[in-house]
Amino acid sequence: MLEPYEGKEPYAFISYSHKDSEKVFEILGKLQDKGLRLWYDRGITLGSDWSDDIANHICNCKCMLAFHSQNSAKSRHCKNEIYFAVKEEKNILSIFLEEVKLDPGIEMQLAPYQAVKFYQNPEDFYDRLSKSEFLDSCYKRLYHKIEGEVISTNNNESSEESYQIHFPQNISSRLIPEEKIVPVIFVLDTSGSMIENVKNLSKSIEGMLEELKRHSNSSKWDVSYGTRTAYVNYEIAIITFDSEVKILMDYIDVEKINRLPIIEAKGATALGTALKTVKYIIEDTSVTWEDPRIILVTDGYPMDEYKKILNDFITNGRSAKCKRYAIGIGIGKNVDEEILKQFADKPILTKTDLELEQSFQIITNIIIKGVILW
Repeated sequence: MLEPYEGKEPYAFISYSHKDSEKVFEILGKLQDKGLRLWYDRGITLGSDWSDDIANHICNCKCMLAFHSQNSAKSRHCKNEIYFAVKEEKNILSIFLEEVKLDPGIEMQLAPYQAVKFYQNPEDFYDRLSKSEFLDSCYKRLYHKIEGEVISTNNNESSEESYQIHFPQNISSRLIPEEKIVPVIFVLDTSGSMIENVKNLSKSIEGMLEELKRHSNSSKWDVSYGTRTAYVNYEIAIITFDSEVKILMDYIDVEKINRLPIIEAKGATALGTALKTVKYIIEDTSVTWEDPRIILVTDGYPMDEYKKILNDFITNGRSAKCKRYAIGIGIGKNVDEEILKQFADKPILTKTDLELEQSFQIITNIIIKGVILW
């Protein structure tokens, strides 16, 4: 029996056709078992005004799960719920129970939002949804800490705050999960000689960010189920250098990155100025709280006075303590291997696009394995 959530914590509003109840409730039951707070119109109390109750619950929800089918496409109530949710600027996830053509108006309203085709791959649906940030705040997290051990509570499904705990000693305290911030700074050579490499460089970085997203989401899921007491957030920054140095992307949570800014190749190779900029960012603790992972990618020899700056970078201050990685592109052409070896203990030297992608995969695995969560 599904229990519509009534409370002040974030929850998901469920839009569906009652003719699809059996199929929808089977899905919702599995999500509710995982701790998802959800509300659907079965929760309307006797004597309440139907339209007001629906509208109020849409206004107060964190997001909407809209189940689409041939039945819902014909339902005036389903359409009204979606229109109202868009008006209230609610995030919407469309879940297609079957292949269906939506009305143009509804399709236009839902165009900016995510959608999944449940009918194509139902087995993968729950895993993907659990690792997505879309519903993250709508899951229950009731865990307590006693003498260093994390113990899951037995919670009464009828209320978020109504639960009973049976411990040998009457000692308990709410466990506040610890957030571990891991800054990752990409220092990218975008000089003119990189023009043939920037496309694959962007692709390789995007692949790395997807892996970091997955790790971040899975760590939050582990916390919500009590297998860990800390989760990781990767903060991403991108510095490019050619004849000038640009902060292409300031620190941003990896889960909020939908696409990379366009990387263009032109000009000379101002490595020294780039390292000076990166060091300034690292040494300022109000900007970079934790020691970052720094990934230098270059295909050429520096055109500026870099030697003293590089030596200062790797020997003094916080930058000297950071984990540093280096990737050389087009070995045997212009890149100076000695500079890479000076910057990082074990630089990765690449000749092909495939080797470049693999080098980012290697560094990704090293970074993830180096994050200690307890």
